[in-house]
Amino acid sequence: MIGRLLRIMALVAIGSAALWAATFGSFEQEIRQSVAGGYPLPDFRLPELDQGYFNGDTLFIGSEDLEGKVALIAWWATWCGPCIDEQPSLLALQEEFGEAGLVVLGVLHRDSPERAWRWLQEHDRTTFRTVVGTPTLAREARVGGLPNTVLVDRAGTVTELFLGYWPERDAYLRAAVERLVESR
Repeated sequence: MIGRLLRIMALVAIGSAALWAATFGSFEQEIRQSVAGGYPLPDFRLPELDQGYFNGDTLFIGSEDLEGKVALIAWWATWCGPCIDEQPSLLALQEEFGEAGLVVLGVLHRDSPERAWRWLQEHDRTTFRTVVGTPTLAREARVGGLPNTVLVDRAGTVTELFLGYWPERDAYLRAAVERLVESR
């Protein structure tokens, strides 16, 4: 009886694996894996996550602060491994293209500001400028899961929405940022 049950379970596992491979295994992951934009970045005004946020000296960052600039806006959370993995590449782009008009901005999504600020301090990432997001902004920006990163041109139009993160995407994103920064 137990032997028969084990054979049935093995057949189910093999069948499930074969079905997954037939359905998903043949897809090649695109390097860029983004969806087209073509819509305006929603207006927002959100509190910046810094020490002032906690001592009553809150600064706000709004969509108007991005006017005329190229922006990479990354929705993230401390519990999201790929979000954390993406930050060094975004900070490198800020370093490389910041003077040419690139702004990198994190949007804390579904996480505690206290935990996120502590995490940024502990990991020496306080230069990853972050605002405390809202579900409304995420919905209006067409952001679903995490991480999601939007690339915004100087006119305030979302050009692409990147779903997830993997290091192979970095070269594509860098080229896209460089094109937008150079187009004035």
